[in-house]
Amino acid sequence: MLVIDPVESKHEPALRLGATHAVTPDRLSDAVRTITGGRGFDYGFEAVGGSAAIMTAWKATRRGGDVIVVGAGAADDLVPLSAFNLLFEGKNILSSLYGGADVRKDFPLLAELHKTGRLDLEGMISSRISLSDLNEAVTALRTGEPLRQIVLMD
Repeated sequence: MLVIDPVESKHEPALRLGATHAVTPDRLSDAVRTITGGRGFDYGFEAVGGSAAIMTAWKATRRGGDVIVVGAGAADDLVPLSAFNLLFEGKNILSSLYGGADVRKDFPLLAELHKTGRLDLEGMISSRISLSDLNEAVTALRTGEPLRQIVLMD
């Protein structure tokens, strides 16, 4: 699994959590060529919520592959795909709201995986903050550095 992130400090956690490769967007072409022989990936997941990230996933995905949009984007951020691209590149764009999870079934399973050590949620948390530090946490999000910040309600 290839992770593409412009923030290089996020590459090591991605590799630790299961990615096999991690690159910055400017290295995408080289990575696709090296990992897939230039064919592209069967699936490209976009988790940021922006048109640039969707287009990165599009470029990484092979003809006939699926681009899954996970991130919640802005209403005015349009994806620049032409009708030509949609038809002749033959890729599918799919959305995934909360991964299509059934909260009653999937959340207990995820909790059990975490309790048994098979799902590392702690490794995905970069900081725990108090409510009084919320403004600084939002500012930190703009840099792209945090993995996940958890607000503690003390």
